[in-house]
Amino acid sequence: MPEHDYTSTSLRQKTLATRSGDDPQAEQRERLRSSYVELRKKAAVLLQENARSMPDFTVHDITHVDALWETADLVCGNAVKLNPAEAYVLGCAFVFHDAAMGEAAYGRSVPDSLGEERWRDLLSVAYYHQKGCWQDQEQLDDPPAEIAAACRAAAIRESHAEQARRLVDQSWRSSTGHEIRLMEDVLLREAYGPLIGNLAASHWWPVDRLAGEFRRESGSWPWQPRDWTIDQLKLACILRLADVTQIDGRRAPTLLFALRNPQGLSREHWRFQTHVSRPDLNGDRVTYSSARPFLPEDAPSWWLALDYLRGIDQELKAVDALLHDLGLKRLAARAVAGVDSPERFADHFPAQGWRPIDATVKVSDIPALVRSLGGEQLYGDDPEAAVRELIQNAQDAVRARQALQPGFPDGRIEIRLSQIDGSWYLEVRDNGVGMDEETLIHGLLDFGNSSWSSPDIRNRLPGLAGGGFTPSGRFGIGFFSVTLCPSTPGIRLPPKAMFWPRSRWPPESRTRSSTVSTLS
Repeated sequence: MPEHDYTSTSLRQKTLATRSGDDPQAEQRERLRSSYVELRKKAAVLLQENARSMPDFTVHDITHVDALWETADLVCGNAVKLNPAEAYVLGCAFVFHDAAMGEAAYGRSVPDSLGEERWRDLLSVAYYHQKGCWQDQEQLDDPPAEIAAACRAAAIRESHAEQARRLVDQSWRSSTGHEIRLMEDVLLREAYGPLIGNLAASHWWPVDRLAGEFRRESGSWPWQPRDWTIDQLKLACILRLADVTQIDGRRAPTLLFALRNPQGLSREHWRFQTHVSRPDLNGDRVTYSSARPFLPEDAPSWWLALDYLRGIDQELKAVDALLHDLGLKRLAARAVAGVDSPERFADHFPAQGWRPIDATVKVSDIPALVRSLGGEQLYGDDPEAAVRELIQNAQDAVRARQALQPGFPDGRIEIRLSQIDGSWYLEVRDNGVGMDEETLIHGLLDFGNSSWSSPDIRNRLPGLAGGGFTPSGRFGIGFFSVTLCPSTPGIRLPPKAMFWPRSRWPPESRTRSSTVSTLS
């Protein structure tokens, strides 16, 4: 098959290709085929602009879109069939899914598209991670060029899926004042546009979200054959896996690598993808290989290739588990070959002049490590350290709420002792921003990571990072000072926890976060 010739793929040939002889569905099929051809032609221009905004990224142009038809063939195998309407919707979703990976797709600047609040949050967190300190408000108004550029790239990457959804209806004004849309056929855009947009956005969602969003099957339209129904979940799974498995040398051409000269982690991505062969399906395993051995200086790229393909393996297994658990027809591709160990991976990606050995740092006794780094060794034999850390955390929560709600007058921290069932409890309460379930489950027990500097804080508390709030805590170990200082035995967290819906919380606790410590 010629390189990137999507018209030769089995998927396209069996669905949208012109039939020889009598075809009772010729008119309906041709309408879909010609609409896709026109969409692809226009999108190729938009996709070409991606490289202007994301020059360090591997190829995200029309050649990547065309190659998705090929990898869709691979992940489906002979296990799953599509009708022409499904193939059309899937092909359009292929086009839109990465069409927003450049500023041209936004119609205005990325900062304007994000809004001032989200943009300042992004700048604030980026500044902290690059400079190691929080910025002044004046620096947010005029950020260093390298930080602004990094934030634009991060913003595009984080928002491109949702922008892809909006692109279905977005228009541009021509030089003569006419509106130009990627999908010009009004009937098809109104019939399929919302679904195409959702599918395009879904490649960025967690796998578990797919079942809830796409469980319904779409019926055929009156002007189509009755059996041209659309299995939305099937298409979402195919799109997701076709996209994630499409890495090979076509995504990182050697000459383009030399011309762009990407730096940092992007450079290692280019270096390993340049030598990756087109994937094959052996049994239910997607198999990648490299004809070129990796020399000692290529070791970072080799390990990145292993990590990346392990990520693909996880996606394949997650989708397969979803379909299996729902009792639906499973796709042919279900895992990646050779990623279980560095030794087996070296059979597919040979190393020359060195031998890969898994030297990943492992911690077999995590509680002991935490005790050493976050308990007495750090704070000494001082029960006041735990109290100090609790008050500091409460203070940060209150100050964060004040930053989010200017004029909030009633910031309170309450410290009290109470006796319950013969045991004394020290309780520190505040009416600050509180903690949601995600923070309690993951963030609170993430030793050494301060959630205040986490990018997730932008989504949970928009406006905080750029609103002038500077946390007192930095290292993410205050909570462990309470639980692990020997003089203050602290609370004991069960290995499993049960959470109630917010509507069932006591009214006085809905805006509060509190930590309770038992005292000997």
